[in-house]
Amino acid sequence: MFFCTCEGTIGLNIDMNELEKRVKKRPEVAFTVKVGNLCKREGQDLLKNEISKSDADRIVIVGCTPRTYEEIIDKGALEAGINKHLLEQVNIREHCDWIHSDKKSATDKAEFLVGGGIARVANALSIEDKEVVLPNKEVLIIGGGVAGITASLELLKRGVIIHLVERNAELGGRAYSLDLERLREDEIILPAIDELTLNEKADIMLNSEVVEIQGTFGDYKVTVNTEDGQKEVVVGGIIIASGSNLFDANRIPEYKYDDEDVIDFYELEKMLVYKNLKVPSTGEKPKRLNFIQCVGSRDENKGNTHCSLVCCTYAIKQAARIKTLSPDTEVYIHYMDLRGPDNGFEEYFLGAQKKGVIFIRGRVAEILRENGNLRMRTEHIELGEVMDFPTDLVVLSVGQEASSGTKKLADMVHLPLDVDGFLGYYNDRFDIVDRRGISIAGCAQGPRGVARSISDAKKAASEIAGILKNGLKAKGVHSVIDENRCMGCKLCEQLCPYEAITMITVKDYITDEVKMVSCVNLAVCQGCGACAMACPGGVPQLIGFTNREIMAQIDELI
Repeated sequence: MFFCTCEGTIGLNIDMNELEKRVKKRPEVAFTVKVGNLCKREGQDLLKNEISKSDADRIVIVGCTPRTYEEIIDKGALEAGINKHLLEQVNIREHCDWIHSDKKSATDKAEFLVGGGIARVANALSIEDKEVVLPNKEVLIIGGGVAGITASLELLKRGVIIHLVERNAELGGRAYSLDLERLREDEIILPAIDELTLNEKADIMLNSEVVEIQGTFGDYKVTVNTEDGQKEVVVGGIIIASGSNLFDANRIPEYKYDDEDVIDFYELEKMLVYKNLKVPSTGEKPKRLNFIQCVGSRDENKGNTHCSLVCCTYAIKQAARIKTLSPDTEVYIHYMDLRGPDNGFEEYFLGAQKKGVIFIRGRVAEILRENGNLRMRTEHIELGEVMDFPTDLVVLSVGQEASSGTKKLADMVHLPLDVDGFLGYYNDRFDIVDRRGISIAGCAQGPRGVARSISDAKKAASEIAGILKNGLKAKGVHSVIDENRCMGCKLCEQLCPYEAITMITVKDYITDEVKMVSCVNLAVCQGCGACAMACPGGVPQLIGFTNREIMAQIDELI
């Protein structure tokens, strides 16, 4: 038993000396040690030294949450000769010390929790992580935008064959048109597309869509609908770079997006690329132009609650370019508050102000067309009044939202969506790359600009290429089904979210009767426990969380 005080942050409301005294009396406990911080070098050295000089074969750590430091503690115990599945961490900090003020009650509760941990680890099984054979070293890239292209090139540099699926007729995605002039000048997109299409190890499928994904890390069977019919590819890993959609401004009718002189920033970009800034209805250069920010973003009633991150930066850059192309045009940006997550945002903002761009803080209520003239009604927070003035051209800074098909794709690879509907972020310390060979890059995770999408893609490619090259060990926790007890009801097969359970034919070991029973594919099983929970006969057992361990733990608490 190791009692970690987390450098004094545990013990404010728990009597640690009394707790250790009570625990020492238990027959299972060989020794107890109090330590200031097990996650530091000196704590790890003490852990290994104490284990090596004792005859203990199972360890209980009493301290903070295992969520953060589990891997560090596991590593120290493993180096001392203790299987990590014979180690239990009991969280008395968040579950006890930090939430209770009565010292006696907190100490009593801590004793129950520690007792449960002791009971569980006393009944635990030693499990070795399995070496996983990765028969296929090729990678599927879903999405041919800037993130998908970057990930593909990074993998090709490492000698990995890639299969890229793009639903549109050309590569490049929205970034290709958003800032085409700069991307051409900086040689970001066009050379990358050329380099990719010329590489013989790149299988590029345009006008195509993934319709089914089956299998597991190292052996994914992917069905793709292409212009030439259905095609199946087998890959070892998957990078999802499916991008995002622009918010449809027609969903906010008071902004009159159906008026030809109300455009979104994507349409404005095309004008700026070809230096053809004009009012669509007249063909003349606008005398007054207004940007409206957060269209479809940060609005739970008429759009999405999340911030789209890059809209302010794009609007300021476009406004500054308009003042360069047409210094006489009045340019206004209407905003709630400006947000710029990337470096250089303040410089862009100050530069636009110097060029004469006017920033008005306040929400725009509506756009009106009266007597052939376009005008806006908006609040001006600094002046404390409502403004009503004419304009020639309105630019809607529409936000980003999850691309169409994201939910379908998430279901294929068994990933949850985040609160905003994107594939979302995952904890880098406990991510899915090392378990399932799936990584997410670019706007599929949420709104971001070109630079961050490129960074995401490089990281994703590096992670998967490294694991495909060096191999991995599968997690030891998995389900096991006793075919002699299985009644073949198929409930577990229907519920398994990873499709790891199938029905097979076996002979009854007593009667020789042929019957159907469930069988677990250990390479696919992720140890979620759904089958163990659902089976009416309690047949599936989750190795690492068996009924014997869990019931022993519960018995200590009642």
